[in-house]
Amino acid sequence: MTTDSTYPGPTPASPQRQMVQALEEPRAYPTPDVPTTYPIPPIPAPILRYFAYDHLRPPLARVSSWFHTLAHDLERDLPSGPEKSVALRKLLEAKDAAVRAALDLPPGADIGLTADDTHAAAQRVIAEDAVRNPGGHPCRDCGQLYRDHPTRQCEAWR
Repeated sequence: MTTDSTYPGPTPASPQRQMVQALEEPRAYPTPDVPTTYPIPPIPAPILRYFAYDHLRPPLARVSSWFHTLAHDLERDLPSGPEKSVALRKLLEAKDAAVRAALDLPPGADIGLTADDTHAAAQRVIAEDAVRNPGGHPCRDCGQLYRDHPTRQCEAWR
């Protein structure tokens, strides 16, 4: 029996074993110089498309417009999260029910104001209040008149 004493080290691994060892050993990947995360612009909730009302008849569109305005205000003003999704979904359910209820209106019935009419009415109330109270209303926190606040908000509220 002869032994091969001429090779000083361990016997070399087969090519298949070398491939397996190469796949198993951890690798250090170079770290990029650029950041790996970028700010993602907010994406409007897909549910907002269901608040469109252009395809509805005028009385139904008027009812739906109130919910459309509120849904877009919620999307703009609330942070994203599960509760905002629930709020929008339930608002959609309410809009659907209100539009179905408006189907039973008699022809030519006046059902109220549109969102634009509501804004105009609010502006009229503000103007009438300014006539009734020319000095303005005092702030409940600092006593200064609201019209004198530089940002129309009390400094104590910031």
